[in-house]
Formats: sequence, structure tokens, C-alpha cells
Amino acid sequence: MPDPNSYVLALLRERVGVDQAISAADLAAKATAYYGDAIGEREVRQIVHDLRLEGQPICSSGDGFFWPASLQDVLDTAEREFRSHARSMLMVARRLRQAGNRLFGGQGKLL
Repeated sequence: MPDPNSYVLALLRERVGVDQAISAADLAAKATAYYGDAIGEREVRQIVHDLRLEGQPICSSGDGFFWPASLQDVLDTAEREFRSHARSMLMVARRLRQAGNRLFGGQGKLL
């Protein structure tokens, strides 16, 4: 029996193209049925995150996760999901430093 990461990866490799996207809930349900133990959406999202860190080009859309049918699928996912998250995280970090400087005075390290 494959480990959950390998199982989820195998499922996603069968879902080529955005029109074949599968939701985290559906992936969790399939994994739960396969393993007999409850695997939740949060765990599925962590598995996808870990697989992406390993270099797997798992894409996503509003409908779920899928294996890319083209380079454009990968580029669209990177732009839509990660660039906006990075900008948001930088904004939060900046505001947090500003709040700390107002509260405690001084000039913290600028990003």
C-alpha cells in the first residue's frame, strides 16, 4: 500500500488539465476510502504542499487540484495563487513592523 503522498500524487496524475480538477474534499474522501482511516482536507492540502516542495507541478483552480496539461497551467497557478499570497504576506509583515514601532518606538529592520 503506497504512502498517502504517493497515493494523492497518483490520483492527481490521472487528472490532467483544469477541466479534470478534483477538490480537496473529494481527494480526502478517496484517500479515506482507500486507507480506511479518516484523511481530512487539511491533510490533503498539506500533502499537496509537500509534493509541490518536492518539485511536483501540481496545479489548482477554483475547482480543485489537477496535473498540468501545459506549461501555461503551471504558470497560471504560480501567478494566481502564490504571487498574490506573497504580496499579502509582505504587506502583513510591513504592517506588523509598523505596529511594533508605534508601540515600542524605534525603527525595526525594513524589508
